[in-house]
Amino acid sequence: MILREGGRPCAETNISAATSGETSPHDAAAKTEFTRAVFAKASISNIIELAGVPRGSFYQYFEDKQDIFLLFTRNGGATVR
Repeated sequence: MILREGGRPCAETNISAATSGETSPHDAAAKTEFTRAVFAKASISNIIELAGVPRGSFYQYFEDKQDIFLLFTRNGGATVR
């Protein structure tokens, strides 16, 4: 289980998909954004635009920027869907 600050679990959205090689449309977008900017300056709007997905799709899988960042780093640079 991946924990957020304060011990709350982050959105674990089918972690088995990451190990099976499946990735979400957010993967490349998150990698691009988190390598472009430090966490504080990274933008959910940029991730959404780069992924070419509706804003609601992002929030269906992730609670916030910290959520996708934790999953992204935990899975060696691959988020899950």
